[in-house]
Amino acid sequence: WETRIAAAMKLAMLTSEVKTYPWPGAANVKYPLLTVAALQFNARAYPAIVQGNRVVKCSTWGRDPQGKKAARGDRVSEFMSYQLLGQQPEWEEDTDRLLIILPIVGSCFRKAYYDPSLKRNMTRLVTADRFVVNYWARSLDDVPRTTEEMRLYPYEIEERIRSGLFVDFKYDSAPADQSANQPASNKQYSEMDKQAPHLFLEQHRLLDLDEDGYAEPYIVTVHESTQQVCRIVANFAPDTIKFDDAGKVAAVRKQQYYVHYQFMPSPDGGFYGLGFGWLTKDIGEAVNALTNQMLDAG
Repeated sequence: WETRIAAAMKLAMLTSEVKTYPWPGAANVKYPLLTVAALQFNARAYPAIVQGNRVVKCSTWGRDPQGKKAARGDRVSEFMSYQLLGQQPEWEEDTDRLLIILPIVGSCFRKAYYDPSLKRNMTRLVTADRFVVNYWARSLDDVPRTTEEMRLYPYEIEERIRSGLFVDFKYDSAPADQSANQPASNKQYSEMDKQAPHLFLEQHRLLDLDEDGYAEPYIVTVHESTQQVCRIVANFAPDTIKFDDAGKVAAVRKQQYYVHYQFMPSPDGGFYGLGFGWLTKDIGEAVNALTNQMLDAG
């Protein structure tokens, strides 16, 4: 899947590589077939989602002879739309970006959480290459482990240490983001730039910390280069704990912070979806090859 996505992004970004065949400096035109397809999807989907100032719509169930349910739904719709468009400036921008990335890659994620430093709800776009899930997982709700590659600037790390979200650890002497999927030029730049972001792994997983034989949901955050565990926090609430008839704990379910958007479900049943990047890959490469052959022949 990662190999397919890398090839799709090269087509979408119109990446031009140096050609030496059939001779140095041969034609290397990239036709924007995939890029245009993604822009067309964005142009149609965005106005269907963001219609005026009402992006949240509520429906009611059951009888409502006096219209109280409908009135309450209208108030909820108005307030939640204000939260997304007024209190969360990143939501609309991330939605626009999501509707460009999604048709190319096929999968994208959005993380929703409460930010204690800003004292408001936040949403953040998480691309599929930075969100690791077992490929054969059924859904986000029942998979036992997911990992987000999260990059934080040094000042953000310090803020989390001072606020008590992270343990106090030495990060300033550690190298910045040295992940394998980074270009070599980025790694060299990170070594010189003291303000470059550091890679953290935020893993939503099951841990049996109380050693009772049953693993409960926790969120564990690790600083990648030092392997320092910075934070462990419970990822369950009173309403996610299930009891049996005798009053004993029968199950502890996790709280869900991520939403998975799929362009098209994978035909092989895999977790990640497929997009135009895979569906139009062969035809896009054929168009590029034929165009360059005609130019070279000329």
